Amino acid sequence: MILPNRLLILSVFLCQSAVFFSSSLNAKEMPKESASSEAQSSVHAAVAYKQPNRVVVLNSKIVRAVYDNNLIQADKDPTTGSLYVVPLTKETTGMFVVTESGQTHSITLSPKKRLTAQTVTLKESGTFSSFNAPVGSSDLSGLPYEERIQTALKLIPQLRDSEGEALGGTLAGVYLHAQPVRAWNVLGLRLERYRILNRTKHKQTVREPEFWRNGVLAVATETSDLAPGASADLWLVRSAR
Repeated sequence: MILPNRLLILSVFLCQSAVFFSSSLNAKEMPKESASSEAQSSVHAAVAYKQPNRVVVLNSKIVRAVYDNNLIQADKDPTTGSLYVVPLTKETTGMFVVTESGQTHSITLSPKKRLTAQTVTLKESGTFSSFNAPVGSSDLSGLPYEERIQTALKLIPQLRDSEGEALGGTLAGVYLHAQPVRAWNVLGLRLERYRILNRTKHKQTVREPEFWRNGVLAVATETSDLAPGASADLWLVRSAR
């Protein structure tokens, strides 16, 4: 199952992608109002297919975005902090945006050919706890595993290497090898980041079963396919030690 944003959560699924802001969008027309969130962490919006839709956060700016750049093209306006998003597929897809206050918003986009450019308006929550807060002791730690996994994965854009711990060992698949990067404890879960590299001369599919190990609750990756020489992040979710 492929999720919003797209970390392909190959097991208990969600999504992430490398963060890139393309400079190729030129049309900055003022879009119509499509959807808004009243201090919600997620919003579903109908947007225009293959047209620039504006994503704006009231009283804040977008500083990062996480999405699959095979499905979405995005261009950040450095002056206003808004984001112009062009869906490249008619499939429903998702993305995350992180604001300057550190809040993460999940946006599910439903592209429609009949629509003109839209505006998706997000609103910041007045009671936000940053990632550095002791989230492990909050009420969220009592949620079921699937909900905690999804919530923890939403925090990935805020993870800093300096706050993680050293991670040892390698993961070997049939054709792909994963080098350890860092690990973090979040909501009673352990997020482990690896970097997988395709060293073959052929495109390789990232297969979740190859990276299942004892105690792994979910496997997520930036992409389902790797070209020769390409690399991507791989995330394993375990129970915290």
